[in-house]
Amino acid sequence: MADNESPVRRAFLFLVLSPLLMGGCRSLQDAREIEANILAPGNFRKGSGIVESPAPLAGQRNVWRLSLRMVDTAGFQCIDVDYGGYLSGEMGELTNDGRVVRVTGTSLKHVIRR
Repeated sequence: MADNESPVRRAFLFLVLSPLLMGGCRSLQDAREIEANILAPGNFRKGSGIVESPAPLAGQRNVWRLSLRMVDTAGFQCIDVDYGGYLSGEMGELTNDGRVVRVTGTSLKHVIRR
């Protein structure tokens, strides 16, 4: 009787635990939450920066101005982007191809959603 219960118990544990284990290995994240496009490419300096103040532009839809304190060049610049999900204090990387990519580990969105 113990031999019959063992495969059933293993199958039950497999069915119960496998979705939990697979869910821990997979993380779905929308690309829009990771990066934003700079709307006027060419008018910025590439490098890492800390978002000082994200603000929507008055009279324009889906356009935000990020004020960044640059870490690499020790400067300050403002850029207009198409995504407003950045928070003050987050770090972003301005790339050559006109994107602002959020640096992992600096976002508070996972804490705010809970």
